[in-house]
Amino acid sequence: MRQQFEAERQSVETLEKGHGRVESLRLMSTMAVSDYLNWPGMAQVGQITRRTTRGDKTTTEVHYAICSVPRSQANADLLLQWWRGHWGIGNRLHWVRDVTFAEDASRIRTRSAPQVFSSDAMLR
Repeated sequence: MRQQFEAERQSVETLEKGHGRVESLRLMSTMAVSDYLNWPGMAQVGQITRRTTRGDKTTTEVHYAICSVPRSQANADLLLQWWRGHWGIGNRLHWVRDVTFAEDASRIRTRSAPQVFSSDAMLR
């Protein structure tokens, strides 16, 4: 299986500097495990390693992803672009909630009010 994994593996890495940090993203994807996992519609799996350095402190996060799009339609480079786009959506949503609705400063804490206030209906 290891030889098959090596043959099927693709990887891509990016390095970005900004906002006082250096961030390295590495995505490895493979189709080799599709026959071994019982996940309907799965075409590829990926491992995303995010290494961030701020000053003298470095943190490493490892994430895993399952994708239903075959390699012929999405190589490792495109998968990494999608992954970064997914983070961007979350970041923009949280910025709207934090800044526009002052969610972090909210004193709503009891009963169902926090859930109602944070519902996506508020953003529409």
